[in-house]
Amino acid sequence: MKQPIKIDAVVRVLVLAPALAWLVWLFIYTLPYVEDDAFIHLHFARSVMRGGGFAFNGQPTYGDSSPLWVGLIALTFVVVGHWVVALKLLAVAGVITCLTGAYYVARRLADQGRLGALLPPVLVLIVSLNPFFSFWAFSGMEAVMALGWAFWFCGLALFGEMSIRRFALLCLMAGLAPLLRAELLLLVLPGLGLGVWRLYRRHLLNNRTLAIAIVGGTVLVVLPVLIWSGYALHAFGTLIPNTNAAKRVLPSGNEVGFVSGAIRLASLIAVGFPIETLLVCVLLAIAAYRRDAYLAAVLVLFWPVMLMAFYMANNTAIQTRYVLIGAPFITLAALVMLHRSGSRLPLKRPGSRHAAAFLAVALGMVIIAGAINFISVLPHLANKVLSIARVSVMTEYIRSQVPADAPIAVYAIGQIGFQTPNPIIDLGGLTMPAAQRYLLDPDKMFEWAKGEGAEYFIGEPLPAAKGRPVYSTRMPFVGWQFSRSAYAEDHEYALSIVR
Repeated sequence: MKQPIKIDAVVRVLVLAPALAWLVWLFIYTLPYVEDDAFIHLHFARSVMRGGGFAFNGQPTYGDSSPLWVGLIALTFVVVGHWVVALKLLAVAGVITCLTGAYYVARRLADQGRLGALLPPVLVLIVSLNPFFSFWAFSGMEAVMALGWAFWFCGLALFGEMSIRRFALLCLMAGLAPLLRAELLLLVLPGLGLGVWRLYRRHLLNNRTLAIAIVGGTVLVVLPVLIWSGYALHAFGTLIPNTNAAKRVLPSGNEVGFVSGAIRLASLIAVGFPIETLLVCVLLAIAAYRRDAYLAAVLVLFWPVMLMAFYMANNTAIQTRYVLIGAPFITLAALVMLHRSGSRLPLKRPGSRHAAAFLAVALGMVIIAGAINFISVLPHLANKVLSIARVSVMTEYIRSQVPADAPIAVYAIGQIGFQTPNPIIDLGGLTMPAAQRYLLDPDKMFEWAKGEGAEYFIGEPLPAAKGRPVYSTRMPFVGWQFSRSAYAEDHEYALSIVR
């Protein structure tokens, strides 16, 4: 006799199907898109595969802050034999890691019942549609994978029986975390502490077994960091990536202060996570939650709060992908608190009204995310694809008309550096940290680049009337704007190669 189909399973499929359809369509839509910084990852990975080590332009430099991502790109290239394909496959792996991790954590935080069964797929749908997630999902950057790491690390640390095998996996993830994104160290320390405590609480473990587990776990945590640190000190003479200082300058050219950093962070949260942030604040303020809902929210909110506090303390010019590493936990906290606090909300019929309130909030998140995707993300991504195509034509000109040994000074070094054989003078200071002292002074930057041997300049910063244009193209606007017209052809600007 056939078993009847469970309603919960049907509802999960109905919620997850739009998320899957959106991601498949988004992958196809952004197939030609590779973020310029992702081309930098490719450049380092290609250097590794050619035996040149962690280097750019043949010179060892700590110009990439995610050596694990570079290593994964190189390993994937060994299998598929194509750099961009390898990058896209890793992006897909990052999306899968992220969404399965979000589903797992939400499922463990959900109460029993139909609404509890709905919480995980609703979270996956909302995260999938989030504007920042949609933009970065298939860009080739490591942010989505880092978010997935955070979900799974929290899931392993908080839920399930802390067996020796689980503890070992937790320790290995902790050891690899700073090689993916250094910020993840903020989550590693409390997560490992919780893991050790939960392992100690297991009454089946005697002291000897516990000691062996902790020693073995320590090796798994420390060994990857020690290996990379030794290499970094030998090759670069430092443990701090060049990018740390370069990330303290805003796109406007101004340095980040506390006030400007706070305003920038608040604006990004307001764009990417408006309803969930407001909901968390309201529920915490009116105490319309059960004690377990409050504790769950505190645990979930720890990561995004610590991450944003770090960015503020470091005077980081916060970007959307930095926020993406932690802010979806705010979405999780909002949904969990609303889901688990229904009995305390001032509703006449708590059961049905609570479910309606939950679904209305989730629908609101979906509608706002969809609107921002339509207004800003999709035209932004379309212009990114167009930008890559036009820069590819420019690099064809460079390969055919510019001597291969002629140094080129450029700020966006990724695609141009990857697609041309020429030495690159990095005006952004990622691979050439000496440039960072001139980021706020175009005239001094120009003189510095000339002193480094630059024969050609591309784009800004470049003082007027200091060279002869040999090639020009029109570049589409790329940036976050709340108007589709901002991405139109009449907002294009000129990009020239100047000799």
